[in-house]
Amino acid sequence: HLYAKEADVEGIDNLPANGPFIVVANHFNVKETEILLATLKKYDTHIVAAEKVHGEHPVRKIGLNLIRAITAPESLAHLSEVEKQELLERIPDVFVKEKYQEVIDAETLGKTDTSGLLKFIRSSTALLSRGDVLVIYPEGLWLYDGENGSSRSHSLYKAYSGFELIAEQYKKLTGKTVPIIPTAVYIDEQGEKKVKFASALDANSSDTHACMEEIARMLPKSQQGYYATKQEPD
Repeated sequence: HLYAKEADVEGIDNLPANGPFIVVANHFNVKETEILLATLKKYDTHIVAAEKVHGEHPVRKIGLNLIRAITAPESLAHLSEVEKQELLERIPDVFVKEKYQEVIDAETLGKTDTSGLLKFIRSSTALLSRGDVLVIYPEGLWLYDGENGSSRSHSLYKAYSGFELIAEQYKKLTGKTVPIIPTAVYIDEQGEKKVKFASALDANSSDTHACMEEIARMLPKSQQGYYATKQEPD
């Protein structure tokens, strides 16, 4: 309840009365998880978290279990080799650095965690099939390029695809399309936390980048990042 009161929420009427649906949100490290779990408290909601960084950490794993989160394999494929090495130098936490290195090493060798990906898709589809809600952050791992060395800059990164596979499997299983809700969580120029839910996108006609462009439209221009050039001028 306290976290729900922290933010000014717009577009709550855009949420379906019941699950299932998928919330696709940006991840600026402004307590998005706490705020969204609180705002979506009437639904059975599950956050999607990083498998190695959070799911393999002894303490964080307990926290994930408590909030009934599920994990997904990570990727840093959008970064060049130079950018990956620069990223490793910025990470202050030894455990996190080791896990990022594992991701980088696997991608360098061309290895894909197929079993982990299949497990994630099956788990997600099963949760949606019983009427639950998923919250996905498609921007992926933090790049530790925020102000004063913080984990995340407050602007959009290029997103990784993924929820389309879940939506596709859900439709194969149920014959129905699952609503996709683009969601922006940010701090405005006055220092106020904002949550904006857009109208649901039909999974049949939506992809990750279309969804991210919708999120960008709800953010201040200074926070649109990778998707800023794709917005219509005022």
